Amino acid sequence: DADYPNTGVNLACRFTDQLRDRAARKAILLPVFLYDHSGLAMNTIGFHCPWDSGQVGYVYVTLEAARKEFGVKRVTKVLREKAADILRGEIVSYDAYLGGRVYGYVIEQDGEEVDSCWGFVGDYELDCLLEARHAVPDHEPKQSKNSDMAQAHPYANRSATAGRIYGATLASLMFCQCCNAEIT
Repeated sequence: DADYPNTGVNLACRFTDQLRDRAARKAILLPVFLYDHSGLAMNTIGFHCPWDSGQVGYVYVTLEAARKEFGVKRVTKVLREKAADILRGEIVSYDAYLGGRVYGYVIEQDGEEVDSCWGFVGDYELDCLLEARHAVPDHEPKQSKNSDMAQAHPYANRSATAGRIYGATLASLMFCQCCNAEIT
C-alpha cells in the first residue's frame, strides 16, 4: 500500500475490505471460493490453485435473522460458530450440486412404480441408498436387507445405475433441480 497508495487495485482492495468489515458487524459471513477446472468445486476455505480458483463472493446470515432462528436476543460466540457451521453446510450442499452429486430412487414392484424420492444431495450410499432400502416394502421375507439382492453399486454407471433391492429396483439418476433434465 505504501509503495502504490493511489493505484486503482489498492483502492479497490481497501474498499472491499471496508465493506466486508462493515458487513461483519451486522452479519455472520464467510468467503466463498470456486475452483473451475474440468468441473466446478466450491468451499469456504479456498483452493491451492491460483490459476483456476478464487473468491467469488460471501455466504452470510444477518445477526437479526440468526437471533430469530435461534430465538435469542444476543448472538453469542457459540451461536456465531453454529451459524457459521450451517453456512459451511450450505456451501457443501451447493458443491455437491455443482459436482452432480444429486440422486434419487424409484422402487418398483412387479414392474409398477410403488415409491420414489428425488433430491438427495451429497453421499449416495449414506443418504439415497439408505433411504431407498428403508422405503422398500417388507413383505418379502425370503430376503434380508443385507442380502445380495439388497446391494447396489452406484458408480458402475454414473448416469443410470440400477440394482435390485430385495424386490425393488433402485435407480440413481441425476437430474438438474431447476429444469429436471437428466445430467449425464
